Amino acid sequence: MANGSYILEILNSNLCRMVVSGYKKSLVEEDLWNLNQEDRSQHVVPKFEANWNKEMLNSQRYVQFNATLNHRALVFQIIQDQKPTGAL
Repeated sequence: MANGSYILEILNSNLCRMVVSGYKKSLVEEDLWNLNQEDRSQHVVPKFEANWNKEMLNSQRYVQFNATLNHRALVFQIIQDQKPTGAL
């Protein structure tokens, strides 16, 4: 059996049991499996928020940089349009 099939079989068997259990009765917290400590929201959310804030800051810098470039390009175009086109 290939690794992908093996992993899918394990996930499907756990998922299947939970689906059947949820069909027969409403699921309660005890029906769910325990998460590893590093997979719990207390550990995941602060890391996510730190990375999200970093990306948002980078995004804002990118937008500001683009605005500066667009402004400079516009000023350059205005200057070019004001130059005389021919020699007398």
